[in-house]
Amino acid sequence: MTFGTSKVTSKGQVTIPAEIRKNLGLEDGTNVVFLEVEGGVLIKSEKNIREALKPFDRRRKELKLTKKGLEKEVREERKRHGPKNA
Repeated sequence: MTFGTSKVTSKGQVTIPAEIRKNLGLEDGTNVVFLEVEGGVLIKSEKNIREALKPFDRRRKELKLTKKGLEKEVREERKRHGPKNA
């Protein structure tokens, strides 16, 4: 595990430490996704997220769910169980 620190600028920007960028293959122009998790933020490359979500996207297509339909399902689930369980 690699550890690093960075300051948040007035524009909300941070610099990912060089060793971490190298270890994760984050190069200039790489899109990243920020996921808020309990107690912090997880940063993943967009490519890795897309790969991880492929099985869900295939299933969504099998069920013929649109993005709006999927968002509706998530909202309804949150109403039933609360946001932490959805």
